[in-house]
Amino acid sequence: MGLLVAIILIYAAYKLLGGLAKFVIPAIAIIYAITLAVKYWWLIAVVAIGTAVWYGYDKKMSNKPNVSKPEVHKTQDANFEEVHQPDVNSSSQEPTEDQVITDNNLSKIEVPKSNNTETENTVSIPVRERVVPTVHKLRRKLTDFVVFDIETTGLNRYENELTQVSAVKYRNDKLVEKFNTYVNPHQMLDKNITFLTGITNEMVTNAPETETVIQQFTDFIEDLPLVGHNIYRFDIPFLIAKGFSVQDIYALDTYPLSNNKLPKLKNHKLPTLKEYYGIVNRSHNSLNDCETNAIVYQNLRDDRLDQVEPDYSKFEKTLVGLRFSITGQFIEKGRDEIAEEIIEHGGKYTKTVTKLTNYLIDGTQIATNLVDGKHSSSELKAMTSDVTKIISLDDFEKMALNKSKQETA
Repeated sequence: MGLLVAIILIYAAYKLLGGLAKFVIPAIAIIYAITLAVKYWWLIAVVAIGTAVWYGYDKKMSNKPNVSKPEVHKTQDANFEEVHQPDVNSSSQEPTEDQVITDNNLSKIEVPKSNNTETENTVSIPVRERVVPTVHKLRRKLTDFVVFDIETTGLNRYENELTQVSAVKYRNDKLVEKFNTYVNPHQMLDKNITFLTGITNEMVTNAPETETVIQQFTDFIEDLPLVGHNIYRFDIPFLIAKGFSVQDIYALDTYPLSNNKLPKLKNHKLPTLKEYYGIVNRSHNSLNDCETNAIVYQNLRDDRLDQVEPDYSKFEKTLVGLRFSITGQFIEKGRDEIAEEIIEHGGKYTKTVTKLTNYLIDGTQIATNLVDGKHSSSELKAMTSDVTKIISLDDFEKMALNKSKQETA
């Protein structure tokens, strides 16, 4: 009855007030709504609470993963913890000390349907039947372990492929065996990947198949735990996607370990840790990185946390008094490795060409922001300098090594 009266009053106001109705009618409607809200507040509250409860339940059900929960096995080892089903695809912060990885979404891979259609559709196809591993993060100190590292054609474990798998085995804290093989990715390598890893198409064309290498790697590690750098987020999920199917993978990641024990470092990348611990070792492929990472792990494990100066005493000082700079990229070695060689042999290294620079070691320019589209700023400076001479990596090697009895022996 009250609603009918309100409608009649609004209609009458519209007729009587004309143009003023657009102000008066909304005011009347607001007043009426407030009146109803005061009178029927309990009904509004019930509807609001009911809506909130239903929304929360619906959201919870929609986010529930459609997979069966893996069985959690109890163990007598108190030095690791299990947490199932984190998102290993997440690009957020590094795994915490208690995090463990499982990947229950590896049963399917998205691949293009056909090249005959103009739109890119995808279809799920099953990967060969295999055990979905559970990765247990170890917290105890290891003396028997395998340090491993991989090289790939890219960062996407479903779309990209392996190009190299390397590992070093330790028993009683002593190196006893090495594993190193290239992998045929059945695709051309991007030039940036080649310069980054030093792996060329020629190296992988006749290399073993992925499945073969995965089996060889599985046999090599035996029952030993795995150690590596950033392996929870990258290496282990990548291997699992390619068929690595050990039921329980026991592993220790040196990235979060170094983050916890050396929090003041500028970053916790492997090259930074290598420099911090004064490790004199090449760093241009995965086997070199395994050897470096093993030393890093032993230092962190034993709480040897003081910075170490590198020992270059075994290198003959063939470059004393000479200053070098580097530009471009090199397949044979990384720029950091070349800079380290300069220092090893007594030379000085600067990142940019100065008036005192004697030599510019010139590589292939692959950057997209070159000054004139062809040359780097260092090249242009050297080209107009009366002091700086542009040389190749081969020229540099001859200068550094031709008198070095230690490395030519």
